[in-house]
Amino acid sequence: MVEISYQPKPATTYRFTLDANTPDKYGAKLGKPLSIRFTTGDLDPYAALNTNSQLGTYSTYTDTVIYVTYRNVSQLELGLYRLSPERFMSLNGFGNQSLGDYTPKQEDLIRTWSQAVKPPRNKGVLARFELADAKGQPLPPGLYYLQLKAPEVQKMPDGRPSRYMFVKSGVNLTLKQTRSEAMVWATDLATGQPVAGAPVSFYFNGSTRPAASGTTGADGLFGTQDLAIKELWDPFFAMAGQPGDEEFAIAYNNWDSASAPGTSVSNRSIGPRSTRVMSIPTAHLPPRPDRLLQRHPAGRRRCSLQLAH
Repeated sequence: MVEISYQPKPATTYRFTLDANTPDKYGAKLGKPLSIRFTTGDLDPYAALNTNSQLGTYSTYTDTVIYVTYRNVSQLELGLYRLSPERFMSLNGFGNQSLGDYTPKQEDLIRTWSQAVKPPRNKGVLARFELADAKGQPLPPGLYYLQLKAPEVQKMPDGRPSRYMFVKSGVNLTLKQTRSEAMVWATDLATGQPVAGAPVSFYFNGSTRPAASGTTGADGLFGTQDLAIKELWDPFFAMAGQPGDEEFAIAYNNWDSASAPGTSVSNRSIGPRSTRVMSIPTAHLPPRPDRLLQRHPAGRRRCSLQLAH
């Protein structure tokens, strides 16, 4: 079996020519000369929110911006929705609902964007969207859900919207928790000063009803004891105020694995970079075209292959 390793490019014609004495790694010869010519297809349509995780945070003191990476699509359609604290908790550990299965309610819709695009063929492009309300005003502190669709992506067998949740707040809420105690420290994101007088509630054991409540002191601290937490590592939430309140903030004990602050523009790869391997049997007839297509570059359903010898 002779193997040919190569790094394919989309929409490109290739020809491999081998003589009859071409050996495989064991020294066995191909047996007959072979010429293989084929053309790779286009890369699959792609559109995704350029985020590092499914959950992020934004400060009310900075612009709320999202970036979209897209390729081989004609339209970008975004929808921005409110999330209630109860829904936010259910999507982050309280219950079995995952973000990938979530369908937002129409009454929670804040704004939509529909932007026609014409990217260069097979090239990834970055687009910037400022997340504001329908009047262009900054979003108030709260919990939000964003989804992105592109018609060409949705038509694919596994095509799904790209989804993202985020918290917008002007307060940093630091959470410390044991099996029976919890404490939060609220500080202003702009000044770093303690936020006094903020109402705080704790949620655990899978219940969206507050299990303990209080108010931060002059030092921004609030803590409580004698909590009946069933499992230490189960989801635990602390919330200051309510969405829309100036002091609104939320903390989560699984924050590190689920979220990332802000939205960064990453150098995400959206094209095939791996080396491809074509296998050709030795000492007998060349393989059928359909067998070669199974080892072909991305877009193989649109590839053409010709054999000659």
